[in-house]
Amino acid sequence: MTYPVTIADWKRSQGSEDPLSRLLALLESLDPADPAWISVASASHIRNQWLTILSLKEGGHDLPLFGVPFAAKDNIDEDATVIQILRRAGAVVVGKTNLDAFATGLVGTRSPYGAVPSAFDSRYVSGGSSSGSASVVARGLIPFALGTDTAGSGRVPAGLNNIVGLKPTHGAISARGIVPACRSLDCVSILALTIEDAREVFDVATSYDSKDSYSRLKILQPQFTAKIPRIAICDNPPWFGQNIQSQAYLQSLRQAEKLEWSLEPASFSLLFALADFLYEGPWVAERFLAIKSFITKPNVVIDPVVRAIIELATNFSAIDQFEYEYMKVDLIRAIEAQFDGYDAILVPTTPIFPTLEEVHKEPFLENSRLGTYTNFVNFMDWSALSIPAGFRSDGLPFGVTLISTRWQEEKLLQLGTQWLCTAERRLGATQSSSREREHPRRCEVQRSPLVVVGAHLSGLPLNFQLTEAGATLRCVAKTSPSYRLYDLLVGNNNIKKPGLKRVFENQEKGQSIEIEIWNISNKGLGDVLASVPPPLAIGSVEIADGTWMKGFVCEAWGLQNALDISSFGGWRSYIKSLSTTRESVLTDDTNMNSKPLFESVLVANRGEIAVRIISTLKKLGIKSIAVYSQEDSKSQHVRVADVSFLLPGDTVASTYLSTEAIIGIAKASGTKAVIPGYGFLSESAEFAKDCEANGLVWIGPTPAQMRRLGLKHLARELAEECGVPLLPGTGLIADIETAVIEAGIIGYPVILKSSAGGGGIGLQQCADVGVLRDAFQSTRNLGESFFNDSSVFLEKFVEDARHIEVQIIGNGEGLVKHAGERDCSLQRRKQKVIEEGPAVFICEKARKEMRRAAIKLTSSVYYRGVGTVEFIYDLKDESFYFLEVNTRLQVEHPVTEAVTGLDLVEVMLRIAGNDSSSLFSTSTEYFPAHRVAIEARIYGESPLQAFRPSPGQLLHVSFPEDVRVDTWVAPGSVLSSSYDPLLAKLIVSGYDRAEAVRRLATALDTTQISGIETNLGYLREIVRSRHFQEGTYTTTSLDSFRFQLPVFEVVDPGPSTTIQDFPGRQGLWHVGIPPSGPMDDYAFRIANRILGNEVGAAALEFTHAGPTLMFHHDAHVAVVAHLATLQVDDIAVSSSCSISLRAGQTLQVGVIQQGCRGYLAVKGGINNPQVYGSYSTFALGKTGGHCGRPLEAGDMVPFEEKSNTAPQKALGSPTPILPAYPKSWIVRVMPGPHAFPEFFSKASFTEFFSKPWKVHYNSNRVGVRLTGRKPTWARDNGGAAGLHPSNIHDSPYSIGSISFTGDEAVILTCDGPSLGGFVAFATVISAEMWKIGQMKPGDDISLWPVTVGEALLLSQGITKSINEASPLPGCNFNGDIVDPLLGDVGSQDMKIVCRQAGDRALLLEFGNDDFDIRTSFRIYNIITAHEKDPIKGVVELSPGVRSLHVAYEPSIPQDKMVATLRATLTTLTSDAPLSIPSRTFSLPIVFEHSACLAAVERYSQTIRSEAPWLPDNIDFLRRINGLNTKEDVNNTILSTTYLVAGLGDVFFGSPCAVPLDPRHRLFGMKYNPSRSSTPEGTVGVGGQYLCIYGIDSPGGYQIVGRTVPIWNRWATKGHPWMFNLFDQIKFYPVSEQVLETARDGDKVEDLITVEDGFFDLHAYESWLDTHKADIAGVMQKRWRTLNESDAVAQALKPPPSSDPIAKEVDVIQSLQNSETGITLRAGVAGRCWKSDVKVDDIVEKGRVLFWVEAMKMEIKILAPVKAVCKAVLVNDGDVLTSESPMAQFEPL
Repeated sequence: MTYPVTIADWKRSQGSEDPLSRLLALLESLDPADPAWISVASASHIRNQWLTILSLKEGGHDLPLFGVPFAAKDNIDEDATVIQILRRAGAVVVGKTNLDAFATGLVGTRSPYGAVPSAFDSRYVSGGSSSGSASVVARGLIPFALGTDTAGSGRVPAGLNNIVGLKPTHGAISARGIVPACRSLDCVSILALTIEDAREVFDVATSYDSKDSYSRLKILQPQFTAKIPRIAICDNPPWFGQNIQSQAYLQSLRQAEKLEWSLEPASFSLLFALADFLYEGPWVAERFLAIKSFITKPNVVIDPVVRAIIELATNFSAIDQFEYEYMKVDLIRAIEAQFDGYDAILVPTTPIFPTLEEVHKEPFLENSRLGTYTNFVNFMDWSALSIPAGFRSDGLPFGVTLISTRWQEEKLLQLGTQWLCTAERRLGATQSSSREREHPRRCEVQRSPLVVVGAHLSGLPLNFQLTEAGATLRCVAKTSPSYRLYDLLVGNNNIKKPGLKRVFENQEKGQSIEIEIWNISNKGLGDVLASVPPPLAIGSVEIADGTWMKGFVCEAWGLQNALDISSFGGWRSYIKSLSTTRESVLTDDTNMNSKPLFESVLVANRGEIAVRIISTLKKLGIKSIAVYSQEDSKSQHVRVADVSFLLPGDTVASTYLSTEAIIGIAKASGTKAVIPGYGFLSESAEFAKDCEANGLVWIGPTPAQMRRLGLKHLARELAEECGVPLLPGTGLIADIETAVIEAGIIGYPVILKSSAGGGGIGLQQCADVGVLRDAFQSTRNLGESFFNDSSVFLEKFVEDARHIEVQIIGNGEGLVKHAGERDCSLQRRKQKVIEEGPAVFICEKARKEMRRAAIKLTSSVYYRGVGTVEFIYDLKDESFYFLEVNTRLQVEHPVTEAVTGLDLVEVMLRIAGNDSSSLFSTSTEYFPAHRVAIEARIYGESPLQAFRPSPGQLLHVSFPEDVRVDTWVAPGSVLSSSYDPLLAKLIVSGYDRAEAVRRLATALDTTQISGIETNLGYLREIVRSRHFQEGTYTTTSLDSFRFQLPVFEVVDPGPSTTIQDFPGRQGLWHVGIPPSGPMDDYAFRIANRILGNEVGAAALEFTHAGPTLMFHHDAHVAVVAHLATLQVDDIAVSSSCSISLRAGQTLQVGVIQQGCRGYLAVKGGINNPQVYGSYSTFALGKTGGHCGRPLEAGDMVPFEEKSNTAPQKALGSPTPILPAYPKSWIVRVMPGPHAFPEFFSKASFTEFFSKPWKVHYNSNRVGVRLTGRKPTWARDNGGAAGLHPSNIHDSPYSIGSISFTGDEAVILTCDGPSLGGFVAFATVISAEMWKIGQMKPGDDISLWPVTVGEALLLSQGITKSINEASPLPGCNFNGDIVDPLLGDVGSQDMKIVCRQAGDRALLLEFGNDDFDIRTSFRIYNIITAHEKDPIKGVVELSPGVRSLHVAYEPSIPQDKMVATLRATLTTLTSDAPLSIPSRTFSLPIVFEHSACLAAVERYSQTIRSEAPWLPDNIDFLRRINGLNTKEDVNNTILSTTYLVAGLGDVFFGSPCAVPLDPRHRLFGMKYNPSRSSTPEGTVGVGGQYLCIYGIDSPGGYQIVGRTVPIWNRWATKGHPWMFNLFDQIKFYPVSEQVLETARDGDKVEDLITVEDGFFDLHAYESWLDTHKADIAGVMQKRWRTLNESDAVAQALKPPPSSDPIAKEVDVIQSLQNSETGITLRAGVAGRCWKSDVKVDDIVEKGRVLFWVEAMKMEIKILAPVKAVCKAVLVNDGDVLTSESPMAQFEPL
């Protein structure tokens, strides 16, 4: 069966018999396996569409595309506006087409569904990203398709497939319902076989969409009449070597000349510069934002090229965005000036036509070249049309593109028609041919234009009558200057009527009036006319261009008494002037430029409402004054206020409830006004009275109004006087007995109410007399506590009710208006949770009556300001009753603001400032509502734990950007238990409730808050619930609301349980952020493998013993460990497979019997927020995981919900897979990077691998300490790097490096530092690191050397074991020690020694063993060059002082990587720059800060007491450097400029910095052994280097003082580390009080100055040369002092070691011989730091007797049975082995 080709063909065919069968036959012919399709419609889907079309046809609707099939690019949803418009025009969607992933690419090859080849030659690309759409059109499968165009995706595939591609003006076609690439640039494009088809689709599809923020009203353009178009062409078009393409272009130019077009060469340099911004500027951030929630998920598979493009976004900051924006605007201005006067620009659509193979080889390059002539168009806001321009000599198609300014589509279509009408041509790749017909712009034959002037304008109340009649917006225009416009002042209050009158020049002056022109069918026009009441009519209207069209006019009689509004220029402007719904209209024109209402205003509140109020004060130019308690000193309202004052006192009563303190601050600050917000003193009439008595303007109701309306019992009396319906109730009740009597009269249930206050506080529902008696005094106490008023009363409680409140605004002179109502029925314990407005589920009649009652009540007291009148609506009898009046701003006031557009804070200010005339200038009693809005309150509380408050510090805070968020929190904010736990309010709006609900659900889903528990999950469940979706909820619905959240609760965390993922954080080693992740990545991945998870999914790691977890949702888990016990609800279960848990069950993981660590995985993975790209916990850095720490009791940990709803099939047992964990380990290592003869004697080095070591008890995730032999060094010291021979210039480590920190060996593990100054003699290979994770203190470890090839075999064995769930294969290797030195990879002028650093890294050492600035320049050059053009195979480069760590892909052979480096570095080192960007930081320093002295004292007490640097580090530096006083040390540091040579020296951006003046390079011996703790901000000296510690961490530098934090963990922009390589640091002294005050107040930036600049190598080397003699003298003297120093000699001696074995011998001998006695042994090596048992104590089984410190954990030693203690065998502080006896017991 043959099918029509063009739209005209299809329309002719579908006009004949059985059009549905033709569509179904077409569908049958489409091949779903065709790579151009992602999905093809089903037959039923086609039938359903056809039924809709027939219904439209029967209704008389115009169907210009009747029965025409089309396709849409897959990122265009089927409910997208453009598709709905086309379907209403009769078109039928038959499928969704393929595209480059995330619409990123111009090649058509980057799709998970496969590449789409050219329709002409399958070896060539089709062009993208709209590849599928172009392909199906070119092959004639359908006549037209939709694409999208950001960089050229609607033009490139057209040009490469011989079809037409129209890219309209941005916003001409609605983009609502389209998954964006760059939303600010995206356009819907049309791909068709002919220009006529493209024009017809464009006419139908172009329509203004008020719900699309980027949609634009079409501007009517004058007809294009130029006989000789003036066309710009590129004067030097780039072809990138494709001569065949250039020849086709020359041929096309000859065609243009035949058409007598005037072709004028012009420079395209500005256009090309602008085009570069699209991918090289911050606009890539839009692509990242579009898929942020997807791309940031762990283990997401994305086309690597697409990922690389999109992740470029992370390179740009907000500063970059503005910088590029300014450059863009400047370029656009210059380009517009250059091309002004041209009718169009003519370019080749593409300069190249690449093959699939060429794109595969150079994916970035070929894509970039394809966009040469397209990337700039959308930046310019231009329109473009790609048309076929013949064929190349090889038979492939060639296309050109015509470009013009915005709204020039018709001109381009005319020019394109001229081009294609000269001869018949082939249509796409079909066998059909056609010739375009040249004719002027055809008129709408089936549609007529209709001029719209009033309420039918788009977005106004009656516009729906046009859209329902099938009308589409054609353009915005103006009438001729012969009209007057009137408000007829008739009709109801909701919709005003316009009158358009034509005037005659000699009688009355007219003017142009703004109009819209809509296209409408005759049938549709008839429908509209039927609804038009007199005096309105349809008549003839003259347009500005002189043409006449039918439109809305007014009969003469209707203009009597009408208001002339012509001066507004149009109805829309007039309506806007009436409305007080926009901030500009709240002020009369005469006051717009007057001085502010108040010079300053004091905000008597805190939290989000204070921040909210301050935002309006700033908008109005009013100085904001904040007050705060000491707890709130770092709160957001303090930060954003212009001035802030501390409230004395430490309670709520003495701070925010202290009228005396607040008024005192107001008077001292000089302010004249106070605004209260809500809560605290906002409803205190006494406070308002005191303010006014002290000459302060009270921004709120009068004190008398507050008393009369705010006290509920008085408000009831007033409501009764005003005839407002009341519930049965009482006056004030003084005692419980009276309350009981009154309740009996009213009838239960009743509600007991505090007369003062609000917010749900002081309300207690009482079902019977018992509850009333229990609640009476507590309710009185709440009122006294919160509102200084203990009075209470009773009301009847309505059980089936809605809570409705009316927002009122009064001018204080008797005028009161309402701003609609809010439905606040969703409450929990009388606290509102979600509010919405208007109250759409209450009938309009009842709502009107409530609004009138509210106005009547408040106008009776001449209400001043904003307030809320609240009602209870009884659903049973459909009656409403007065509840209370809130004489303040409500928490939910943003709902009204979103519905009406009002700023209620501004309204309050204007009323208080006597500037509210514009608010009350109209006679209406309301402010009109335009939308539906919903607000959800986010609280810091734990819904699954009885909604307990959850105070603490917030770590991760992320809100959606497309909704209103009122909040006071950010990362780092602290939620206090002293105040209400409200964190934020999400406010969404929509044109109807359904849209608002959808937006709220999306907003809640995208909101993330971690660090404390919140009610976010609870809110999400409410919004998903049927009651909320359908609006059937009442005030008590949440009392019985049942919900489950996918979380588990930590009942007992065990000794140490953390969240980890695999492989952890990647790519940040160079700044000192370790990967973290599981210590045993093998067992970890097995746990995930059992559940079918991605092997790297986040799971739990536990040490020594597991946690006890209670699951609040069904889940499937797997536990991998050699356990003593594993129980579910105290019943033993097997860990041999996955375990299915039901909600409410508890999983208890026992003690580990073998090894040290175990793993617990949950199906789908744990779902905490990622930090730096990983879920893993780095506890030392307080980063990642759950709150940056090990789990604690009470923690709620979320996991993936969907994966745990289906039954879990067990995938295997870990028990036979896991190897046995011995006490004696053999670990494969690769020797190096440092070896003999440079660092060790050969015998000593060999001995490292021949004799076992022992694991020290003080081992953990940072490093595993080894005890054993001491090294024999091949040198006396580390030279300038340090005094100990283990010291080297700070150099990057590999994970698994075994270094000597002094004379102690340490294995660097996954939480270890990336940079350090110690030699590393071996590196544990990656396949053996899991063993390090299972070693216990006291275990033996033998190091077995292997080659890099053998390491690769072991890695393959690990992977196979995990993938196949099989045991690890056995491997035997010779154990030969291979030389880690791999040769010199440098050049003649730069020696670069290459050393192996494990099986996945190399260490490059530059130059000689000394610091050299030129070497640093070369290292910097290598890094920057790699960033621009990555070295193949290199994963990450991490610099040291004179070294560079090269992490490479494990699949690349070591020798190949060395060869690649040798070839690359030769060029890079010789081309090093001579000047590098360098900022100079001036930082404060406190020498001998108390926190530093405490760290030194702790070291002396717990690690080493007799070290020569104790007790005074600065004095030690003085002695070994030959200085006279400690002040000389301090002055040396203060007079020095330090150059940053490396980052991450002891974690998190810590700089390794060297004094630029060699005379200031103090030598400092590093601690041996190192400290276990160093305060963040500590400044230390080690070797000749200085370090600033980024976090609290271990360390070895000599401590001199403390400065500001250098790591901003709360950074939301840029990166959190302060320094970059080659930055410079200077210090100046401050007092400890100054520094700590700044730290406590988050004001450290006030102590920092930064100057931008450059570091000039030649200038520095010249300075060195000038002072070389003096430098040499100083250095020689210093070395002489060092060599003669007794302190140095003492420092070089190995530290004493404790011998637990000797202690044990004495203890064992003292054991009493007893046949029934029980000896309790430690079971783990460590230090006993606490005991809780004495001789003769009777202990119960399970009681904690001792605490042992091991691996930085507190391990509890429990009583094995009930017994009496006969002997305690250890003392606090004793060092123990696992077999050490601790106590002797006699069982009872």
